[in-house]
Amino acid sequence: MKKITKILFVIAIMFIASLTFSVSAQEITVESEEIWGETAVPTVVENKNVSFSPPFESDIVLFGDSVPSNTWSWSNGDCIISGRTANTKLYSNYLFTNATTLNFGFTKAEQSFTLELWSKDTGLFWTDQKVATINIERITAQQEGNLTRIYYASGLNSSTKYYFKILPEATFSGYVRRV
Repeated sequence: MKKITKILFVIAIMFIASLTFSVSAQEITVESEEIWGETAVPTVVENKNVSFSPPFESDIVLFGDSVPSNTWSWSNGDCIISGRTANTKLYSNYLFTNATTLNFGFTKAEQSFTLELWSKDTGLFWTDQKVATINIERITAQQEGNLTRIYYASGLNSSTKYYFKILPEATFSGYVRRV
């Protein structure tokens, strides 16, 4: 009887693990384009709709981390973002959902940097999972005001909640838009 109980327990664990792996089987594609023309560029870069990462450096998301818990309402329009970081990551202040494609537009990028797109609570045992890495190219001072670099992350699940991390070092202004 103990042997059967152990076998059933192992089968149950394997079944639960297989369910969590099947959630992460989506393919996210990233494309980019440049748009030239007058754009509104904020004159002061401040942390707007982004916040610093926790004081510890770990990709393991623990309870109480600064991963966002509020969801952006698309009825407010685009989520305007800007910020500056030197030694730590910046997280979006909001989760983004109800979109199959997110458009990240940048009008200021003082240096090239990396933006990681993460899905919330979808990986093995409900951990967050990195689904895309976007390499943001520098926008020179001469290009500022005339150039918007747009990066599209498509293939998203509209019911999944996503957030992003901006890895140091970065000074930027832009927006997040649902397409």
